[in-house]
Amino acid sequence: MSLTFIIAASLLLKFSFDLIADLLNLQSFDRGLPEEFRDTIDEPTYQKSLTYTAAKIKLGIFRSVYDLAILFAVWFLGGFNLLDGYLRGFNLSELATGLWFIGLIFLANYFLLWPFKIYGTFVLEEKFGFNRTTLKTFIADTLKSLALAILIGGSLTVLVLYLFQTAGPVAWFYVWLIVSAVFLFLTYLVPRLVLPLFYRFTPLGDGELKEAITSLARTTGFPLAGIFVIDGSRRSSKANAFFTGLGRLKRIALFDTLIEQQTVPELTAVLAHEIGHYQRKHVWRHLAAAIIQFGLTFFLFSFLANGAALSLAFGLAQPSLYANLLFFFIAYAFLDRVFKIAHNVFSRGYEYEADAFAARLTGRPESLISGLKQLAKNNLAHLAPHPFYVFINYSHPPLLARFAALRNNL
Repeated sequence: MSLTFIIAASLLLKFSFDLIADLLNLQSFDRGLPEEFRDTIDEPTYQKSLTYTAAKIKLGIFRSVYDLAILFAVWFLGGFNLLDGYLRGFNLSELATGLWFIGLIFLANYFLLWPFKIYGTFVLEEKFGFNRTTLKTFIADTLKSLALAILIGGSLTVLVLYLFQTAGPVAWFYVWLIVSAVFLFLTYLVPRLVLPLFYRFTPLGDGELKEAITSLARTTGFPLAGIFVIDGSRRSSKANAFFTGLGRLKRIALFDTLIEQQTVPELTAVLAHEIGHYQRKHVWRHLAAAIIQFGLTFFLFSFLANGAALSLAFGLAQPSLYANLLFFFIAYAFLDRVFKIAHNVFSRGYEYEADAFAARLTGRPESLISGLKQLAKNNLAHLAPHPFYVFINYSHPPLLARFAALRNNL
């Protein structure tokens, strides 16, 4: 059995796996509005949430078909080999040729999928009343994202190729250490330097909400370095909240839309949930899992890095390390899906733990429940997703399951 067949079959298997989950989720719409939500969501809003969910799923399916069709067309019509031959004609160094090869394919893929981003923002999100992004903001976000991807991704690509060229059998280990260090550094850097390129962070003004959050942090020993409001309303009416930072300095970030939509007790309960993640060390566990996966990934790549099998499987006449690197991550998609499912299993467990922590801390589990209901209503969340779809896609448990667990902890 050829490696070409094995890779193609794994990609089709991943696609089929996701498609089955999507179709099952579409079939879950006939259950009716759950009784639990009738105090918050009316029937028209529920029907709107189903229509929104269906539209997103169908767009996702179409994008997956499109993406796979483009890949197979380029692959089996010899597109990768044509590009490689063209670039080799410039007689650049192996590193430079590799950077151009990977970079041009990345840019082509980015812009081939760009119509889905445009449609999702200006048609789908607009239709359901979420979009507030202007064309100017959309273009600016695209250019900033591309610049960051080229800067960070290009630098890492050169480093990975150089180490696998020069460091011998232990190259994967050095790459693992460096990529992990960059990952941790970006985890610290992104909230401070990258997100402000896209959003305005304004310190939360004095008042009841600030006093409640500060009291909560003091009670739990949460090392609060600041509370900020994000102007998320410039792009969407959807709401969110998160905390950032590693070590002893944490920042809480609240979307302005969230503050507009929820009461102080609800916001306090939601933030108590986030503090629960910190207290239970869930963030560090997620980081550790990601770093372990990096190590396993580059260890597996080390067996194929300097061989001919991957390059030949994708139709290249002249095998190369840089082509092997790109093709490895294409072929890795199914295994990455397996890792993602495992991550989601652990993540859902962490969410239950954080919910329980918030309920005990505030003594008001109903505040967290009502806050989550409001989020579901305002974001048109799917209230009763299919269990199989939840299993492979959800990092959070379905709301009904979370509510039952919260009440069981009373």
